[in-house]
Amino acid sequence: MIVGYARISDKSQKNHSQIDQLKKYGCDKIIEETITGIAADKKLNKLIEELEEGDTLVVTRADRIARRTSQILAISERLKEKNVNLVILDLGIDTRTPSGKMVLTIMGAISEWEREQIKIKQRKGIESAKKRGVHLGRKGNFTKAGLELALEMYEKGEKTVAEICASTNVSKATLYRKLKERKSL
Repeated sequence: MIVGYARISDKSQKNHSQIDQLKKYGCDKIIEETITGIAADKKLNKLIEELEEGDTLVVTRADRIARRTSQILAISERLKEKNVNLVILDLGIDTRTPSGKMVLTIMGAISEWEREQIKIKQRKGIESAKKRGVHLGRKGNFTKAGLELALEMYEKGEKTVAEICASTNVSKATLYRKLKERKSL
C-alpha cells in the first residue's frame, strides 16, 4: 500500500498542494493532519506503527515529517526496520531505489558531521571563554561580601552549612568549591 502523509501547522494554512501531489503520485490512502512540527503526539507516529512490510510512506517535503535531518533519519531507520519504504518527493528520495538509499545515507553522514562540528565549536568557545576569565554557567545570587562572610562563618564553625547558605545566599556547591580553592592555594 502507498500511503501519503500531508501536514500543515495550523488551520490558517491549506494542504491542497500536498494532497494534489500525493494523489498524482498514486497514493492509495492519504493521512491529513494539522499540527505543529515540534508536537510529539502526531498521527504520523501512529501511521508509522501501522505501516506493514512492503508499504511505502510518501511525503511531499522532508519538513512535513521532521524538522531536522536527524529526525528524518530516525524515522527512516524505523521504517527500514519494518521493511517500509520512504519517498520524499521534493528531494527525489525513494528508498526502493539504490540512489534513494544513497541520498539518505549521505544526508545521515552530513547530519553526523554537522553535530560533530557543533560540538567542536562549543568546546572551543568554552575553552576561549575560560582563558579570558569569563564566568560560565548561571550567575550567582550572592555578592563578594556575602561569599567572604560565608567562608568566614564556615571557618568559625558556629553555624551549619545550611544556615550559612540561607543567610548569605551562597549555594552549598559554591561554598565548598571556594573552600577547596582556598585549601589548594
